Amino acid sequence: WFARHRLGEASADALRRYLEAYEPTMGWGAVCLSHGDLGHRNVIVARSGGRWRINGVIDWETTTTSSPLADIGSLFRYANRHDERYRTAFARGYAEAAGAPLPDGWLAAARLVDATELVRVIDEIEDAPEVVEDCKRLVVRLVDELTRSR
Repeated sequence: WFARHRLGEASADALRRYLEAYEPTMGWGAVCLSHGDLGHRNVIVARSGGRWRINGVIDWETTTTSSPLADIGSLFRYANRHDERYRTAFARGYAEAAGAPLPDGWLAAARLVDATELVRVIDEIEDAPEVVEDCKRLVVRLVDELTRSR
């Protein structure tokens, strides 16, 4: 209820509709080890053979099990930082490493999975209004982007 109030009814209702619409894709992939806070600041890369390669992943304190889309959503939380070339290269690299391509609609589904974490923060955090506002902006932006793309 608190998160719904903070987000506003219109955004909360739209988010619920998109979560329901993407539910089949959001369940994609077997449950696996999930970092829980995968982002650029936690991935160590190095150039090797003309390509960037992951050398390590740090900060595993929020590790859990979930869909691979949870970490992908966290990585693409600030989606406007990544252009189409980056997203295409990511999907290609993921398919090469995993041996299977990402599902259709993977980016929206992953960001929606991540939105559930953002809503949890909006609902639970009381002493960091700037964090709550950032999470709220991200959820509202996602809802707006999904609405425009329909």
